[in-house]
Amino acid sequence: MSVLQKSLHPDEKYKAGRLGESLGRIGLVIAAVFLGVSVVVAFHYDQWKRFFYAYVVGWSFIFSICVGVFWLILLHHLVRGRWATAVRRVAEAMTMAFPVVFVAGLVFVLPLLAGYHDLYYWAHPDAAACVVKAASGTCQEYLNPTLVHKLGWLSPGFFFGRYVVYGVLYTAMAAYFARKSRQQDESGDPKLSDSMRIASGPAMIVYALITCFTSFDVLMSMAPKWYSTIYGVNFWGSSCVGGFAALGLVVLGIQRTGRLTHSVNPDTPRSRSSCCSGTATCRRRRSGTSTGCSASGSG
Repeated sequence: MSVLQKSLHPDEKYKAGRLGESLGRIGLVIAAVFLGVSVVVAFHYDQWKRFFYAYVVGWSFIFSICVGVFWLILLHHLVRGRWATAVRRVAEAMTMAFPVVFVAGLVFVLPLLAGYHDLYYWAHPDAAACVVKAASGTCQEYLNPTLVHKLGWLSPGFFFGRYVVYGVLYTAMAAYFARKSRQQDESGDPKLSDSMRIASGPAMIVYALITCFTSFDVLMSMAPKWYSTIYGVNFWGSSCVGGFAALGLVVLGIQRTGRLTHSVNPDTPRSRSSCCSGTATCRRRRSGTSTGCSASGSG
């Protein structure tokens, strides 16, 4: 096996087993309890709009972490990276949350189909009716002229369809790379690395498109009169910073249990810090007057 297919230390080939199942159940119970409390409070005080806004913010945060670590996986295969090999399995495990995240997102997507329009006001039935009347100017007070041309895209049914497509693509790509990695752990076949490298190119293109469009649909469409062509890139940059930081915290937590102390050396956290620093610098310069991106270290 070449250095590009570096394996984990023999003493550190752990599986979550029952511990992983127990932690998963505990997490689901805690999430269900807090969700239940939030629903009760929103129902009692009639604050559903605040509930859904808060829910989308929380959902977007967890989703962004998955997006960030998945980019690391794709980049690692695409450039034949080495430094992320030790933590790649952890990142792959984190991306397995994609199906759970998209199922959880149905909490704010399904109400659109049921007629709830306070979260996305373009879903209001009057908005579609105004498209017909916009030419005569009778709906200008309610409907911004620029919004008229977006309502074909911003319709509840089409929104739901795109959301399902995004979830299926994210889940399928993450599952593919995780499955190939497990097969390589069991067989040690270096050809699997070539397969993942070849697949990472098209996957990166699909990833870039669905990441941008998911951020456009779920977040930017909350204020449909406003738009930014770089909104998706800013969301991606934030996701990478958050994903790398979350990955570092997870790995640190694993190491404190006595695991991954051989495979993850002191240089690995520094490489993750360099990636976070470089991504953050890129985001700041894109938001300002400069268009260049730089990192303060190398991975």
